[in-house]
Amino acid sequence: LRIKSGNKRENQTRTKQHRRKSEENKTKESLRAPEKMMCTTWAYAAGAVLIVSSADAFAPSTFHRSLGLLRSTVVPAVRANSGLKLSMNAAAFPGKNPGLGKGYVSPAVPLASFDAWDAQPPAYAHIPPAPRYSSNDWLSNLLNFFTSPVLHRVAGRLFANVLFSLFIYLLYLLPACQAVAKLLNPVAHSLTGAVMGLLLVFRTNSSYARFYDARCIWGQLVNTIREMSRLAHTNMRGLDREHALMLTAALPTLMLNHLQSHDASYRNTQWSAAQKAALTGLLSEHDFTCLWAARNRPMTAARMIGAVYRSWFSDAEALKRHFAGVEDGRELTGTENAVLAANVQAAKLHMERQLEVIANCYGASERIVRSNVPASYSRHTSRFLSIWCFTLPLVLVSSLQWVTVPVVALICWSLFIIEEVGHIVEDPFNAHMYIRGDGQEDMLIIEGSQGNLREDTLDRNPGPATRVAPVPRYVGDELEYDVAEFHEEWKKAAAAGKAAA
Repeated sequence: LRIKSGNKRENQTRTKQHRRKSEENKTKESLRAPEKMMCTTWAYAAGAVLIVSSADAFAPSTFHRSLGLLRSTVVPAVRANSGLKLSMNAAAFPGKNPGLGKGYVSPAVPLASFDAWDAQPPAYAHIPPAPRYSSNDWLSNLLNFFTSPVLHRVAGRLFANVLFSLFIYLLYLLPACQAVAKLLNPVAHSLTGAVMGLLLVFRTNSSYARFYDARCIWGQLVNTIREMSRLAHTNMRGLDREHALMLTAALPTLMLNHLQSHDASYRNTQWSAAQKAALTGLLSEHDFTCLWAARNRPMTAARMIGAVYRSWFSDAEALKRHFAGVEDGRELTGTENAVLAANVQAAKLHMERQLEVIANCYGASERIVRSNVPASYSRHTSRFLSIWCFTLPLVLVSSLQWVTVPVVALICWSLFIIEEVGHIVEDPFNAHMYIRGDGQEDMLIIEGSQGNLREDTLDRNPGPATRVAPVPRYVGDELEYDVAEFHEEWKKAAAAGKAAA
């Protein structure tokens, strides 16, 4: 009894202590509640200020002056430094700026009528798509069956299998051979057919992966050439820019020709017609002298472009005129020097990185040309396919008899063509070596793009003649225009509209 009463007193003491601690914690929480509320209030206030400041950066006319505009239905606001009414309300400028309400456009810009321009056809409507086969081409594909260059490549092997199947059928006509043929069971071919299909599919998929890789590499090269052209037009002037553009336009043609093998049966000259057209009237005598003496012409062209970049970024006076707008030869201030250094460093780094991408594209393309699917795998697939096809008439002749010959021809044709397509697309840069005269030698659609790349690189498009700078600023800028003249016309049109109003 004494033990039980002692335990009871201990439990009561613990309960009282627990209740006392709970009351103390509640008291502390009630004292800290105002502090938490103040912290939360400040956090929400800071978030609201951040939202308003971010919105003011992208839509200053909406969140102008005070937060009261958020609750106000009157949106128009006036900028003190420009005198222009900037508003997201399209009704503020009826008929003058249809872009308002759809996407912000400054009302200071005189907008043209799209309907009027839409009535005039553009110089280039769209890029021509690659030729693709459709289900409607089945008849033409069937009619040109015997003119297929892939069929010609497997014709000898196919003819050998057809002759062997005919020989087996002639032997089957002998009574002794008929008894032997009935003992042969096609189960072995049925079981190994799946294995052979896997071998062919893996071989073809490996080749197509190389083909797709080559197309992706060339696509990256095209993008880089266009970016190099844009950077040269933007960051360079004078003869340095012209020289850089000429070498940039010639670079993809030089690279493609360097990757291709040459065969007199395909073309009797080193350069194709498209490559000749792309290089004609493009480079100077000195450039051709340097390129023709080089072992690796595309990499030499890349080094020459780098030398032109170095020449441009070493001309301090030209950089001052172009990046800092200083024409009188005066000394730059500290701020102007900082702006000039930042612009020059960013431009040079970006342009040098494009040359690095060119080198990577060339190395990846050369990897495809100089490597292949492992020869042991190709040989094993060829041996397995030959044995399987040569033994096929032995197990079919007893059930099909004379029909064995066309059936074997059809099966061998389909399997041989699948294997040969894998061999052709394994090296897409030299597909012309395998399918001569088919009209589809340019499997990557890059031979015909040489002229387009040249036009994209050298395209000037100076705009209307009234907006071209009347006097060339530097040698080589005869076709260049000054963007500031467009802005001056906008200001004149806005002032005339304001005066008329």
